Amino acid sequence: MFRKSIQPVLAILMIVSFVLAGCAPVATPAPATEAPAVATEAPAVATEAPAVATEAPAVATEAPAPTEAPAAEPVEITYMRQADNPDIELDFVKEFEAQNPNIKVKVDSVPANDNYNKLVLTTNAGNPPDVFMSFWTASAVSNKLIHPLTEFVDQADFEKRFTTAGQSYAKYQDVIYAIPWRAGASVFLVNCKMLEEAGIEIPKLGWTWKDLADISAKLTNKEKGTYGFGLVGSSTDYATEWQFWPFLLQAGGKIIENNKAVFNSPAGVKALEYLISLKPNMPEGFTSMDLNQMVDLMVSDKVAMFEDGPWFIGIIQSGHPDFKVCVAPMTVGDVPGNITGGTAFGISPLSKHKAEAWKFIDFMTSDDILIRWNEATNNMPPNVAALERPMFQEPPMSVAAEAVVQPGVIPANQYPESDALNAIMRTYLQAAYLGQMTPQEALDKAAEEWNAILAKY
Repeated sequence: MFRKSIQPVLAILMIVSFVLAGCAPVATPAPATEAPAVATEAPAVATEAPAVATEAPAVATEAPAPTEAPAAEPVEITYMRQADNPDIELDFVKEFEAQNPNIKVKVDSVPANDNYNKLVLTTNAGNPPDVFMSFWTASAVSNKLIHPLTEFVDQADFEKRFTTAGQSYAKYQDVIYAIPWRAGASVFLVNCKMLEEAGIEIPKLGWTWKDLADISAKLTNKEKGTYGFGLVGSSTDYATEWQFWPFLLQAGGKIIENNKAVFNSPAGVKALEYLISLKPNMPEGFTSMDLNQMVDLMVSDKVAMFEDGPWFIGIIQSGHPDFKVCVAPMTVGDVPGNITGGTAFGISPLSKHKAEAWKFIDFMTSDDILIRWNEATNNMPPNVAALERPMFQEPPMSVAAEAVVQPGVIPANQYPESDALNAIMRTYLQAAYLGQMTPQEALDKAAEEWNAILAKY
């Protein structure tokens, strides 16, 4: 194209040159001012050549390949974790970011008891965390705080990978809403030294309420300020109702049935009366204590034992590496009974980055990470692969592993509005422990308030 367009221009230039040359001899001499006038025609024609020449660069611009688009900014997701967890968890977050440079994880560390309230507040404000830790999945479902993971999870694989305990608090009405991080049934955390010095063996599977009362009495010396049994009776700590439920179940009672509270049965009254009977063997002021204070009393040789989730094995050992903690199984009452719970990862339904949030959860709950996490922190793993490791075949972890498969174990918090209902329960349990209400009055009042809420479901 370039060659064809320039030939006519050259021809024109040549003709103009011949015309000018032929006319020059016969032209009447003109004043000097006319010469420039003729001369101006040549530049006028000559300007066409550059005009044509500009087509060459236009064609040449088609040759270079288009430049690459600038790299996209990494997607940022917020992860609300339990601040009480060991910091090794943060190392796993860094590993994830290294493997996924297109995803940045903003960590928000919040005390475990405040996680639910913060999730509610941030959801109402329209800026919840993308990923959060949950031990109240049913409550989160009923308040539309958690996204079902059906699009991400193969249910058959889920049920194969995780223990029954792990699955129980990650699902609600057979829908998977969360992926387990740790799981276990309640056990007794025992001060090995206090029992050894008193010549008392660590209780074995099958020990009874009477055994607990007898051992607690033997280990109590009020003059020295030592007590055989610890119980949380505060109206603000989740351990208050958590530590009551196993005794309710062991008395033959139930928490909820046909969507109604039934813990105010004779079995419930029996369980509460039994715990109140142990008050002489408990530290004074237990009705205002939280679990952190209970741990402090145990590691300072003031309390011989208390019962709670097996995650306290790791919590005690990580905070007090020189303290020797032993583990005993739950007691047996009229029947075996216990509760199981733990922590799981969920996604907010308001998250704008659900795919990235799932990728993070999938990494954090892989068998490799769960094995490393639970072994490093002495937590009970929710996945079968980790439980098969040697560490969980020997005490103290083997006792906690065995507790999960005992008869009468049920998942905790498997009812809507569990956070609100549990807050009601602990308020009335505290009233009974303080002697402000009889066990029957306290449980009846709690059941009445529970049923007013449950009626909505």
